[in-house]
Amino acid sequence: MPERKWSIDSLVLIFTFILFAQALSYVVPQGEFERQPYPHDPERHMVVAGTFEPVAGDDRVTLPPWQFLLSISSGFADAQDVIFLIFLVGGVI
Repeated sequence: MPERKWSIDSLVLIFTFILFAQALSYVVPQGEFERQPYPHDPERHMVVAGTFEPVAGDDRVTLPPWQFLLSISSGFADAQDVIFLIFLVGGVI
């Protein structure tokens, strides 16, 4: 019998990315960049390099530790139109 190669499940990988992203939200400083319109398209804006300003302590957003559990279901709810379209197209094929 051939030896089976070990591989990580895709759901475990996605769950790990979600946990890692939430952990980074506690470490990476929150802030904003100054923006200016593109020269040829004033509807779009681009970030001005070197203009990062940290957010004041009162305006910071902190996630509760259980937020990663709620983010999966809210992400599905926000993307339900795209998910339904993919299921519909897959069913037609």
